[in-house]
Amino acid sequence: DWVYEEEFGQADGWRWSPDGRKIAFWRLDQSQEPTFSWAEFDSLYGSVKTIHYPQPGAKNALVKIGIYDLASQKTHWLDLGKNTDIYIPRIQWTPDSKFLAVQKLNRLQNHLDLLLTNANTLATRLLLSEEDSCWVSIFDDLYFFKHSPQFIWTSERDGFKHIYLYHLDGRLEKQLTKGRWECKHVYGVNEKKGLVFFSANKGSSIGQQLFRIGLDGNHIKNLTQRKGWHSAFFSKNTSLFLHYFSNAHTPPQVTLCDQNGKPIREIINNNPQDLEGYGLAYPEFFQFQTTDGIWLNAQITKPLHFDPHKKYPVLIYGYGGPGSQMVRNSWGRTSSKMWYTLLTQKGFLIFTLDNRGTGGRGKAFKNLAYGHIDKYALQDHIEGAKYLAGLPYVDKSRIGIWGWSGGGYLTLLAMTKGARYFKAGIAVAPVTDFRFYDSIWTERYMGLPDQNAAGYDSASVLNFAQFYQKGLLIVHGSSDDNVHFQNTMRFIAELQGLNKQFQMMVYPGRNHSLLGRNSKSVYLHLYTLMTRFLLKNL
Repeated sequence: DWVYEEEFGQADGWRWSPDGRKIAFWRLDQSQEPTFSWAEFDSLYGSVKTIHYPQPGAKNALVKIGIYDLASQKTHWLDLGKNTDIYIPRIQWTPDSKFLAVQKLNRLQNHLDLLLTNANTLATRLLLSEEDSCWVSIFDDLYFFKHSPQFIWTSERDGFKHIYLYHLDGRLEKQLTKGRWECKHVYGVNEKKGLVFFSANKGSSIGQQLFRIGLDGNHIKNLTQRKGWHSAFFSKNTSLFLHYFSNAHTPPQVTLCDQNGKPIREIINNNPQDLEGYGLAYPEFFQFQTTDGIWLNAQITKPLHFDPHKKYPVLIYGYGGPGSQMVRNSWGRTSSKMWYTLLTQKGFLIFTLDNRGTGGRGKAFKNLAYGHIDKYALQDHIEGAKYLAGLPYVDKSRIGIWGWSGGGYLTLLAMTKGARYFKAGIAVAPVTDFRFYDSIWTERYMGLPDQNAAGYDSASVLNFAQFYQKGLLIVHGSSDDNVHFQNTMRFIAELQGLNKQFQMMVYPGRNHSLLGRNSKSVYLHLYTLMTRFLLKNL
């Protein structure tokens, strides 16, 4: 099912039991799901491609979970309850192959049940439930112990994502981590030594470090110290891990370490000194305060030979979607770093902020996006534009914005609802009305259209095309199966009906990332196009 793969990351659909005797699997019946079609132009007469794609409020695929027994060659179906309008984002075997854990979400995604099914009798019981006033996030941190009836679970129930130790009968034994910081990922458990290994943004909301903690909730220990973004792949017995590190000035480095974080062998170096001759521009991190008193994380990239007495135009890169995080002390995409360096050489400043509703700062901060996904995304980027306009080295009449996908949507918001603050914008593969996007992602953050019509209307840039003035470039791939070309076509029809002038580039046969069956990349064409547009319009 397309939407299960895109929004739940389920690209296969089966799970072998550890003993190799059974296969648990998803069965997704798409027959009641609506379809979406688009034209392809690479053959003599063209063709139409069609996929099942449920939009908000539409019928989803019917999901069942089966267990196939290799010995008997029979399939047994789990009892998931009478309500069929549900999601099963995760299934997972216990190490002894006796039980299958099933995570079940309701349609609104604000209630999750963790169920445990006996693989032989199919008897199912509830282990725990999670509820949230907005949505329950899905994590990949469930860990069942091999030598004791316990498991690890992560939850945002106290306002921040933390680690919890449970007995297999569903009793909470202990909350292992606490504080106004987030556990990012649980990498493994050493049951013999009683240690849990994880990453967290403890100490900095724009960074990530590696930690371990005892199963008694004591003796938390930093395995890493250097400021930046640390992640890992641990061996099954947690005695070794591959340590991945980068920061804004250091390209990704990989080191083999022992369980105490001591380096054993360098795998990938990427020495920053090797880049010294290329004149790369690097971001500076800071916070600024909005007019209503909220501190937001931000970063700005200046030219290598920055002159504080000059006036510079600014290009804002934005995304702003719920739970996202763009302001991170990590290397990021090399291609973006190179392009931003080019733009600084041509006299631009590059600015990014994380608005209310984004990730890294707790569940209440994320929940501000719920129901009105446009509200703080636009409001805080206007706050960012106002902040920039107050800087002595910024030309306040030359502030532009660009983004891709959700960032393209943000750009269209800025160029319509926020037109007085932004001179130019580039929207790549933009959503224009969330009624056009998929059911799982949209309903998670917006609810159902018939229950939140005002929210959907407020978030639709189709309703605000009349406020657009000038200086817009829209880019879209005609074969985008994610954010359909429909979004752009509907929006430009509004602009054309209002006699509003804009620029547009279509990439035939290209998907959401502007990739396609044709092996030739269009990225050089795209970034040349965008650079020339900015030089002319900003």
